Amino acid sequence: MKCPDLTDLPSPPPGKTGWPWTESAPAVPKVRSNGSAWPRISVITPSFNQGIYIEETIRSVLLQGYPEIEYIIIDGGSTDKTLEIIQKYASWIKHWESKKDKGQANAINKGLAHCTGKFFNFINSDDYFAAGTLALVAEKLETCDLLIGKCINFSDDGTQEIWESGQMDFRALIRQQGAFHQPATWLRLDYLCKAGGFDDLYQYCFDWDLIIRYLAMYPRVRKCEEVLAYFRLHATSKTVSQQPGFQRDIASVLLKLLRQPEIPQLHAPCDHTLRRAVFYSHLRRLEESASESKFKRACKAIALSFSDPIVRLAPTGGLVGFMRRLAKGKL
Repeated sequence: MKCPDLTDLPSPPPGKTGWPWTESAPAVPKVRSNGSAWPRISVITPSFNQGIYIEETIRSVLLQGYPEIEYIIIDGGSTDKTLEIIQKYASWIKHWESKKDKGQANAINKGLAHCTGKFFNFINSDDYFAAGTLALVAEKLETCDLLIGKCINFSDDGTQEIWESGQMDFRALIRQQGAFHQPATWLRLDYLCKAGGFDDLYQYCFDWDLIIRYLAMYPRVRKCEEVLAYFRLHATSKTVSQQPGFQRDIASVLLKLLRQPEIPQLHAPCDHTLRRAVFYSHLRRLEESASESKFKRACKAIALSFSDPIVRLAPTGGLVGFMRRLAKGKL
């Protein structure tokens, strides 16, 4: 489907101006400079009771000026004004539905059944794409397996911060030394499917799990300097309000990947990270054990440290950090 023009869409709500309300991205030529057709791009929006934000999301997809897009919205049975807004834009949406689902990953998987594009991303119903994102993706993702750009974290009070990705390889992500921002991370759809897709057992870290598996199989990453998406921080977003859930999912994902025979290169870094987590939990218990002397706790920490020499030498979180805090009387 060709993206609609600004004049094709319903008028924005009163007081809404700028991108993507009263501005659109420049229209992309019908064919590329070499005469070839533009690749189809598939976008899914999983949604549930985000009627206050979803119209901005929808318009940021539809106003890209891109000639070959398929847009899918999978709603989990919203009871607010979400459906009213979706229906306003239904003519430009390939497929949408509103039914109870098993969570965000399950909704995305339902949407994937309708995707036929070459490149893929999902955009949550409280985030939105930057103008011109699809054209950039079409040009830059041709020469790599994964494309990641900058993302702007923003709050409704007007504060903004530009976020750039960290080290992007599966070992760094497993060890939580690397980082990615999902709205600005684009994949090849066929590779995503070959990597196993999204595991809907997880409610929080399903994208982290997928990207680890994806990079283990398809490691060519390209970073671009452009801002590709805007990520909204608000009190009800999962990133802000449900951190314990993320921590539970991380441990569960690592255990799953450790036992996954199809991608053996994941086993060693997952084993290391899980052992490190166990070591740190023991250190935390020693820190909280005020009934024992400093000397006794120091001896126990040293004994524990021999379980993993790499972990024990970490300057702040491992044995060295523990000893420093102990010596300064902070424990």
